[in-house]
This record gives sequence, C-alpha cells and structure tokens, in this order.
Amino acid sequence: MFWTTTTVSTTNAKQMATYHTDNTVSFYTVNKKAGDAIRCLKD
Repeated sequence: MFWTTTTVSTTNAKQMATYHTDNTVSFYTVNKKAGDAIRCLKD
C-alpha cells in the first residue's frame, strides 16, 4: 500500500491510497490522531 496525505484542517487530512491487490485509487478524509498522516520508511 502507498499513501500520501495533505492537511485540510488542524484535525483532518485528505488521504490518497493505492493498494497492491487492485488497480484503484481511494480518497479518504482521515483524522490526524489516527496516525495515517505519518509515513515510516525503512532502508
């Protein structure tokens, strides 16, 4: 899964996500407290 987020308010972000299981792009409004707006990368 890959996702990216853009801040829309102090509490929410717009999220765009793609999944490896299909060819769709999904859009969500997510609460920043859920932690989805943070992406961790590992070398």
